[in-house]
Amino acid sequence: MSGDQPFDYKKAWIDLHQENIMTMSKAAHSTRIAHFSAIIDYSKIAINGAFLLNGMAGIAIFSHLEKLGSTGIDSLMGCAWGAIFAVVCGGISYLAQRAYSSVFDKNVNKEIKFYFDSLQQVMRHDVAKEQRPTLDTAKLGNFLSVAACAFWCASVGCFLRAIYCSFPSL
Repeated sequence: MSGDQPFDYKKAWIDLHQENIMTMSKAAHSTRIAHFSAIIDYSKIAINGAFLLNGMAGIAIFSHLEKLGSTGIDSLMGCAWGAIFAVVCGGISYLAQRAYSSVFDKNVNKEIKFYFDSLQQVMRHDVAKEQRPTLDTAKLGNFLSVAACAFWCASVGCFLRAIYCSFPSL
């Protein structure tokens, strides 16, 4: 026992906190991957639902265009505009999710930096305590989400208008 090196508590403490930082970084990376997956899935759902709704209605109206006459052309244009709004909705929803992901990345980086800086202060035996960083909010993401919802509503509104114009003629 006399030949053994004494246990280095300081090194063990540093190793423990380095492990914590690595765990936080891995968790942040996993969350980033989940965000990108959500970006793709959310955009697919938003665009496919409204696009299929307007596209199928447009096909049905187009197949009965002779019977519908001039209201059929108006209805078909409504479905076309609805499909365009659906595509715009999908693009905006992608941008919104990307904005949310960007803010999340910045906030995670701030938290890890705060943790690392606090650890360094303890190691230097500094008395001054760092204050927790102010986290960013996703204002752009919120705005884009509202815009995507507005375009989705416009798409569904075009669909409903097209059906309303066509239905009395059938």
